[in-house]
Amino acid sequence: FLHLVGGGYLTDQFNLELFLPPLRLAAARGIPVTTSPLGIGPFQSERAARRVMRALRTARVVVRDESSAKVC
Repeated sequence: FLHLVGGGYLTDQFNLELFLPPLRLAAARGIPVTTSPLGIGPFQSERAARRVMRALRTARVVVRDESSAKVC
């Protein structure tokens, strides 16, 4: 399985192309994805938010704060 940890890198304030490929590969191969409490967002771009949500669609996501929960 793939387990994500860390801070608030799932936001369009960072280059998402560095973080999304492993999630896409895991989904394509049927590898389960889980997270430790993550910060997700904020997003200035609706497109970036959709890309992150698609990448996490099958993951078991745990968020670290209320604003991340709202994004999800």
